[in-house]
Amino acid sequence: MRSRASFRRLQRETADVARDLVHDANGTTSMMAIQPLVERARDAPEEVQKGIIRAGLERHLYPFEPRQKQVDAIWHLVFRREDLLLAAKTSFGKSVIFQAVPLFRRGGISLIIVPLDRIGQEQCIKIQGLPGARCAFINGRTDKTDALAQEIETGIYTHLIMGPEIAAEWFRSIASSPSFKKRVCVVAVDELHLVAFWGSGIRPRYAQLSLLRRRLGGGVPWFGCSATLDRTTLETARKMTGFQAGCEFFRSSVDRPEIKLIIETMNLGRHPPHFNQLWNSSRGIEWLYLIDGTPCGCERKWV
Repeated sequence: MRSRASFRRLQRETADVARDLVHDANGTTSMMAIQPLVERARDAPEEVQKGIIRAGLERHLYPFEPRQKQVDAIWHLVFRREDLLLAAKTSFGKSVIFQAVPLFRRGGISLIIVPLDRIGQEQCIKIQGLPGARCAFINGRTDKTDALAQEIETGIYTHLIMGPEIAAEWFRSIASSPSFKKRVCVVAVDELHLVAFWGSGIRPRYAQLSLLRRRLGGGVPWFGCSATLDRTTLETARKMTGFQAGCEFFRSSVDRPEIKLIIETMNLGRHPPHFNQLWNSSRGIEWLYLIDGTPCGCERKWV
């Protein structure tokens, strides 16, 4: 039977090894060196795991210090491997999460569902700039050849971006492939509120994302993010995508202190009454929207 002294010694040794993992992560020269540390840290304390995540983000992926909620979200998807919902303002950096997750796992793939081609194109450009990332944006104009399907199944790409229509149609057979499923480490639904808004109307394939979840299997964590998630919208989107009611939900402030609403009654004309008062009260505001007239000669932006 192990003595208390030997048990405490084992605890100290385990703690030392865990601390060494963070030290090693901060000394890495590439994301490829981070990936084996993630594997070794599977049973390490949470703070050690998050230390490795932070080191990967700061040293190799982004030229800025990550938000704590970003670290927490990536940790949740990489180490806990469970579904996650996030509501945060537009400038929060929600895309950092689904961009980074597959790069912490050897052979990992992030499947990203986007509502618009423009968003998909922008995301693809950003992802291509990340070390170790290779992105494929698949839309209605993509030449969907057998060669492309083979490349996807064999893990050539770290990130796959597509709309719900591609996911529900051409992508079905790939999503059912055992060799592909074992590589997928996250499915991200960007602008999750649009699943509820469009799924029962103009984009019915959004309502079938739960079928994609079924094809991929229960071992793949899903990540849904939006800046607009009221309770009704969230419940509808959950049902269409298969998020459970008890799914972890991170919520960040959606306040935008740089936006100010000023309501002023103004008459049409070159210099409406109270214009000077309105102008002075808008100092420091980048955009000012006028309904009844557009003054001339303004240095600030007016719409």
